Amino acid sequence: MTISVVNTSDVPERQRFSLAHELGHVLLSDGVAAHRLDGRRTPDERRCDAFARHLLAPAEGVRRWMECLPVTEPGRRECAMAARHYGVSLPVLLIQCRELGLLTETQARKTQGPTGRALAWTYGWGPQYVVECEAAARVRPPRRIMERAVEAYRAGRIGVRAIAALSGAEPRTTERELEEAGIRPPEVALTGRVDVRALLARRGRPAQRAAEPPEDEQERR
Repeated sequence: MTISVVNTSDVPERQRFSLAHELGHVLLSDGVAAHRLDGRRTPDERRCDAFARHLLAPAEGVRRWMECLPVTEPGRRECAMAARHYGVSLPVLLIQCRELGLLTETQARKTQGPTGRALAWTYGWGPQYVVECEAAARVRPPRRIMERAVEAYRAGRIGVRAIAALSGAEPRTTERELEEAGIRPPEVALTGRVDVRALLARRGRPAQRAAEPPEDEQERR
């Protein structure tokens, strides 16, 4: 199983690009590669950057988007809308447009501007972006791991705290959500009487013998 991990403190579009980039490494069988210490991108890294751009902002889709614009030269607003549509950052969209010949180097440089929250509030999707950032900051375990954890919880092998730790939520909240979904651990039926002395002996604390009944009680018996 291959697990890719992203930084939840990154903005949503950055997380999507990071996941697409890592997917490129997996599909291209790059294996474990070291990054250059001087900060420059290796050929494998640049190749996966290109893979992520084309996966998230397909060339044909971006080309059609730009051709349908009512302006002859797309500006920052038009490029921001395209970036929003494809769920990528403005710099990524500008690189894709430049690589496709839709923008010149000079046009792309002029179109550069704010990113993230500033871009969202400037062009009208600020409230939605805040919600998306809050959702992106939550812990999101791999689906298979969560599925197996819920199966174990349903079978009584793990408790609700383990599920809560995986999902990054409070145990009470997690238990309530599982209960509302009809998922609960098996009920343990206690049959017979519990041997308290045996339980205490296992813990290294021998049980004290019960006090003898008084003599008059013995005589009545």
